[in-house]
Amino acid sequence: MKEADWIEFFCKRFGHCSHPALEKGVGDDAALIRIGEEMWAISIDAQVEGVHFRLDWIDPYALGIRAVRAASSDLPAVGARAAFVLLSYEVPPSLVEKIGELTEGAAQACEELGAVVAGGNLSRGPALAIHTVVLGPVEGRPLLRSAAKAGDRIWVTGRVGEAALGLEALLRGERLPLFQPFIERWRRLVNRKEEGLAIAKFAHAAIDLSDGLGKDLSRILEASGVGATIELDRLPLAPNAHAAAQKLGLDAIELAINGGEDHELLFTAPKEIDWSAIATPIGWIEEEPGLFALRDGKKNAITPRGFDHFSKDG
Repeated sequence: MKEADWIEFFCKRFGHCSHPALEKGVGDDAALIRIGEEMWAISIDAQVEGVHFRLDWIDPYALGIRAVRAASSDLPAVGARAAFVLLSYEVPPSLVEKIGELTEGAAQACEELGAVVAGGNLSRGPALAIHTVVLGPVEGRPLLRSAAKAGDRIWVTGRVGEAALGLEALLRGERLPLFQPFIERWRRLVNRKEEGLAIAKFAHAAIDLSDGLGKDLSRILEASGVGATIELDRLPLAPNAHAAAQKLGLDAIELAINGGEDHELLFTAPKEIDWSAIATPIGWIEEEPGLFALRDGKKNAITPRGFDHFSKDG
């Protein structure tokens, strides 16, 4: 079974679970729980050696930053800010002396977020793994994947495909200056907390781009029962993206659609609102189901691949 099949299994198994305080369970970027008069978002993420990173790609300090930023990126996607973080480390005996550096990086990322480390766990394991829980209050109305509406414009913060290009360079052992900005982008993920709070009162739906723009947008479309068209020429790419991708025998547009780990914020909002100060418009939501790409006046259906933990390609 692929990752999507297991997620569907979890949704069926736990989707019926109810509790007076549970506003939203499995199936979105974060769980939503009412605590008193407030609604809180809770999310968890993992960074596992050999799956998400290799130690010859990133030092422990940068890895600590990366782990917290990756986990916390789910909260802006539901209109929440990170307040508390729980850290769990599995560390092989050969890396015990690196725990301090790892923790300093995590502390730095938490300070950037304005979040407090409230606890965690430390265990020996066969490989280095970091599991991070992030929770915090929703600032106003929560954003959900299921609220996109036909006629909405689709917006994305920052640039897409950069982290995927950096990862490809690392996988191939490329260290030319051309690739360094992309490698650094992969190492030090962004967090769009301010943008998430800014759009919370006005956007309809949002998602954290972790598995690829096409795949993650498709999750919004499926949850909302709508379709979308992406204007490929509008995708925000780095200035040297095409040159760097061609050097690797790849296509920058393909990486932007199917590459993962951007951790940018993709959202849909009424077309009357201009978000160009913080994001780029890349398409629109429509009633016709499916995901389409528009380029040179031609509209074609696309099937995004994105990242899948359990596919044969890894």
